[in-house]
Amino acid sequence: LLLSGLSSETVKSVQEFCPEKFKLLRRQSGIQRSTHRLGRSCPENCVQPLTGGGSRGAARRGTLFLLSRDGRIILKEESFQAIQKLISILDEYQLHLAQGPSLLPRFIGAYRVYDGKTVTHWLLMKNVLNDVPTT
Repeated sequence: LLLSGLSSETVKSVQEFCPEKFKLLRRQSGIQRSTHRLGRSCPENCVQPLTGGGSRGAARRGTLFLLSRDGRIILKEESFQAIQKLISILDEYQLHLAQGPSLLPRFIGAYRVYDGKTVTHWLLMKNVLNDVPTT
């Protein structure tokens, strides 16, 4: 949010898509409510740019990746069409993750953010690499 010019003063509205379904996914992923909110009152203090990540295609599209300061959550700016596609498969996705270990990313939220001029869409994902021990 910081890099796209958004701050706690400029955000006019935040809409969470499918809040109950994502709440269940957060619970399955061990993410507490307070963590996923990322300090709505002061987002610029809770996120930092994620450098060196993403695909070349994402870089060409200008997709923005942010990382929570604690390294547990990745925020990815995404198209509304991608959000809609995720929402359309959310029930099957949740059932698949509930069956046991999976290599799929852990989506824990999808949001529409309006700053008075521009609407952006964001996916929140658990950073599965954050739990990997370093050698």
